[in-house]
Amino acid sequence: MFGSLRDKHPSSFRVLLVNDDGIDAEGFAVLEDYARKKFAEVVVCAPMHEHSGKARSITLHQHFDVEQRGEGRYAIGGTPTDCVIFGLHHAMKDAWPDLVISGINHGQNAGHAITYSGTFGAAFEAGLHHIPAIAFSQLYGEERQISFDVAKEMMDQVCLEIFAKEWPDHAVMNVNFPHVTAKGGSKIHWVPLRHQTIVERIKVDHNEPTKMRVMTQFRRDYSPEIADSAENDLDVLSRGDISISPVLTNWTCHTSLNKMLGGE
Repeated sequence: MFGSLRDKHPSSFRVLLVNDDGIDAEGFAVLEDYARKKFAEVVVCAPMHEHSGKARSITLHQHFDVEQRGEGRYAIGGTPTDCVIFGLHHAMKDAWPDLVISGINHGQNAGHAITYSGTFGAAFEAGLHHIPAIAFSQLYGEERQISFDVAKEMMDQVCLEIFAKEWPDHAVMNVNFPHVTAKGGSKIHWVPLRHQTIVERIKVDHNEPTKMRVMTQFRRDYSPEIADSAENDLDVLSRGDISISPVLTNWTCHTSLNKMLGGE
């Protein structure tokens, strides 16, 4: 079981920051500003360029470039998962971090859409190394406008809520901030992920008899209508509240495995 976060004050934490929108992304700047004010030591390992939708992709059988941009700040020519691996096995190899934080992603990572997410994929890699990890995402508003005001306002409260819990070593925390604060203030809810996909259809252009140009089109509005209940993360976000969902790093279906082995 984890327990180190509860045993220490956040001001003593050593933290690794990663993301998938790139080291120069606005959401990452918000996260880095918060982290440098909150924690004892912050190391940055973020992609040189955007790697949205890369999930847990890694660079295989080839090199990637790394640029050092100041003390403990690295721009990685690889994927978000590469960033975590570089951070743990090079930048912080002598003393691994107490915590890995990924984000703040531009756009939500909710429901089972997290399996596509480079933001969540980076946090997942940290979890596989038995390091507490949080993935933060910020919802878009209308016309894909994005504001990080809710994240700025609520980040500290959300972190303290999470740090106060006992973390099992097979869980990663997935957090989403709503676009705007709910009336009376956004509340924090611990909820499961909603079953859904972000894929809408495939668009095919027949340019030549034997070749096609294909583009996957994604649903822009895949949240449910405003719900009074808090049954899952998308319900919570539709009301302007904040969702936290613990996600397993071990995907084994033990219920099915038990049945296959002759159990009940």
